[in-house]
Amino acid sequence: MASSFPTPQQNLVANPQTNRTLLNNLNIFDRSFEKQLVRIYGAENYAMVQMALGNTVMETKSDNRQFYHYEKTGLHAALKVGTAVTGQTAGTEFTVTVDAASVVNNQIPARVGEVLRLMTSGIECQITATINSAAAGSSNSGLAYNQFKAKPVQAAGVVASAGQASTVSAGDYFLLRGAVNIGEQSTVLDSLNPLINKIYNTTTEHRDDFTITDRANLEKNEVDFGNGNFYYYYLGMDDMNRRYMNNAFFKIMEGVAVDNITGTVGTTGVIPRVAANGSTIQYSAGSASLADIHTLTRTLNFYGGAGEYHWLQDIYQRQEINDSLFGKYTNGAINYGSVGESAEAAVSYGFKSFHIDGFTFHFFLNNMFSPEAVYQIAPGSLVPEKRNYGLLIPQKINSDAKTGKRFPSFQIVFQDVNGQRILTTETGMLAPQNKTTTANKTLSMLSFVGARTFAANQYCIMKGV
Repeated sequence: MASSFPTPQQNLVANPQTNRTLLNNLNIFDRSFEKQLVRIYGAENYAMVQMALGNTVMETKSDNRQFYHYEKTGLHAALKVGTAVTGQTAGTEFTVTVDAASVVNNQIPARVGEVLRLMTSGIECQITATINSAAAGSSNSGLAYNQFKAKPVQAAGVVASAGQASTVSAGDYFLLRGAVNIGEQSTVLDSLNPLINKIYNTTTEHRDDFTITDRANLEKNEVDFGNGNFYYYYLGMDDMNRRYMNNAFFKIMEGVAVDNITGTVGTTGVIPRVAANGSTIQYSAGSASLADIHTLTRTLNFYGGAGEYHWLQDIYQRQEINDSLFGKYTNGAINYGSVGESAEAAVSYGFKSFHIDGFTFHFFLNNMFSPEAVYQIAPGSLVPEKRNYGLLIPQKINSDAKTGKRFPSFQIVFQDVNGQRILTTETGMLAPQNKTTTANKTLSMLSFVGARTFAANQYCIMKGV
């Protein structure tokens, strides 16, 4: 059966002064028309407010353009083997060159007396010395140390990777197990200092203006623009507010740092932050399966994920996940109620929450990923950037152990503008204040907004390819 679709219509016009001529296609003396204005694309305000379904969003203020927070890394370290260690013999000392990925502040977190367990084989050894093999002027010059010496804890032991007789494979990991075999009359150990990261971001400038003529401000139309308003002024202001918040949401989610436009620095959005520091899981678009969901939950478990997530999806991924899950779990696993509401039985697609492997996912159809829905365009054979795309935002409420302060994983940051989150002013002869000699009224909005992405490693991008 062939499908047909409406011809896309462009949404906006750029006009320095808006007036009633935009409604000239309506015969104002013909009472046969329906006075209610019809928005042919349905709900258009899919932005920030919808994100506040649970604990996803908290707002805060910043006194400066740059804002930041601190994050502590994990308690336990591991040393990645940079070069294969060959020719091992039972009970003998050996030297390991550590991969650059394990170098922190020009040194590796290794100390004499530490017990190491080889990840793939479980064979244990103990560090006997830390050294720096780099000659002056080499690529490793300046390192405190990037090698260590160790020997097996058992005289008959041969430290080798799984499947190897006498070789520690490059890429294998030595897991730090502590100084648990330190012996009698031990001396002071080198300290392992926790690594504290300072995560920066900046607010970005965001502005919009709407100017109307004196005629549009004073006269009524017969079309009801909503809430009993018959003035084009109210329609323009309402649409500008919606578009303004949607554009702010785009920037908060997708924004990048700016270094090629004078006068601004932009802001780093949630998605770029997650792409750089979180997980990205790919699956075969069109054939997603339950195995892909298990890959997701394993990943979240490994990297400290929260027990509850908002899963923002484009329509393609939403349909595919529905198809892969529906029918597999008919009792107990699917919660058909909205977030926070009681679950109700259902016999068709449309479930909103799903619980598996100790994680609860609240599905949210996010039109911002689909230009077809936002801009009413037809890409044709071209594939939009975020087709088969999903972003998982943790619903974890973090609590500082010392202060008890609680904050979510995702925080919108506004820089004060004269004490306001979004500075809104009216100018012109028709304005109550800030009058000019021109017979019009201009509504202006200005804000400085950014986002904090706490613990980006707990977020995840799910992407069909």
